[in-house]
Amino acid sequence: MGYQFDDGQSGGDSGSGGKTFVNWHAQQTKDGEIKAESFSMRDEDKNRIDITPKFIKGVAFLLSGLKTGWTFSNGTPGVSPEWVWNESPAKFDQPEPPAINGQKWKKGFVLPLAIDHDTAGVWQQGGAGSWKGLTNLMRAVQEDGGDGDVAVLAMQQEVERISFKMGSTSSPTWKFMKWSKAPACLKEADDEC
Repeated sequence: MGYQFDDGQSGGDSGSGGKTFVNWHAQQTKDGEIKAESFSMRDEDKNRIDITPKFIKGVAFLLSGLKTGWTFSNGTPGVSPEWVWNESPAKFDQPEPPAINGQKWKKGFVLPLAIDHDTAGVWQQGGAGSWKGLTNLMRAVQEDGGDGDVAVLAMQQEVERISFKMGSTSSPTWKFMKWSKAPACLKEADDEC
């Protein structure tokens, strides 16, 4: 049967642990700290560090913790984004909420992951590039055809560039490695939530 995931476009049943937030950067950060088409996280001193090499080597995603829905942020530092969650990642069942001050909501998600054996994190993000990165990951998982054993190990492969009528973005693509037991750091982070 495989893992069920709805990308919000197919119309139905198509086939957060951690405190460290991980981000996909389609564009270089304004301060130049993180280059375009890379992943970052903040260290203990809240400095952003590039962790793309860890994703290329492979990370463990805790699919049982995946949540999808709509997110809204006005970009104010220190203000958490608003979320409207789907009942399950298997069906994108929530309509897009009304725009706020002319700004539309974005498809988003929360996905716990283990960056390495000792570091749990969460990829919580909204927007076209990160959403496409998630759908690319789920496509790789679904192509395997297994139901899995809690976590999936996947490696970042190439970067997919996406053009729109006005603008562009990019997203990571993935290679499924194997199903795995959840690393201890993910179990500990899950217990804290």
